[in-house]
Amino acid sequence: DGGELPNFERLLTEGASGPLRSTTPANTPVAWPSIATGTWPDKHGLYEFMKLDSAYKQSPYSSADVRQPPLWELVSPSVVANVPMTYPTSDPGEESGVVSGMMTPQIDGDAVEPDSLRAEFQRRLPDYEIDIKWRDYAGREREFLSDLGDVLRGRRELMEMLMENEAWRLFFFVYVAPDRLQHLIWDEETLLEHYGKLDDVLGDVMAYCE
Repeated sequence: DGGELPNFERLLTEGASGPLRSTTPANTPVAWPSIATGTWPDKHGLYEFMKLDSAYKQSPYSSADVRQPPLWELVSPSVVANVPMTYPTSDPGEESGVVSGMMTPQIDGDAVEPDSLRAEFQRRLPDYEIDIKWRDYAGREREFLSDLGDVLRGRRELMEMLMENEAWRLFFFVYVAPDRLQHLIWDEETLLEHYGKLDDVLGDVMAYCE
């Protein structure tokens, strides 16, 4: 209403929208596989971040535990980046590209596919950060905002690199910085500044898609 986010306003006025209902339970490790597969957790099989093995040791769930195929395996070619719970990636084919998101332990051969994209990724984004651990920044908000800005810039560089591939039928790209920011900071001026940067990103995406 204040004109601070013109591209979000345009998306609201020119786009389509409707009410959405979350998963049950409404938590991250359940919701993201549901978004990716279009199924409830009783079909895709994930309910938590961690699982117990037969020796009662905990290990993280991964994309290998999801029992239903994600949308990008059904719609090809696809470009997918930073979607949580997508590590390890599966080979999407040469015309597609996948960069895994949250819950990725390291950027290795299972984080970026196919090989051709991995080589370009390593050349152009050698310092790319998958995520930022906001809990480590309690009492260090200024440092947190600086590092979060680096994560956002890297994410945008990745998006722009992936936009060079125009063969896609599905482009699925996630920005997690607003979530990380609002876990730690609720200053309205700081939030508005960050959303202004996202509004710029949205403007580029809308221009790209026109």
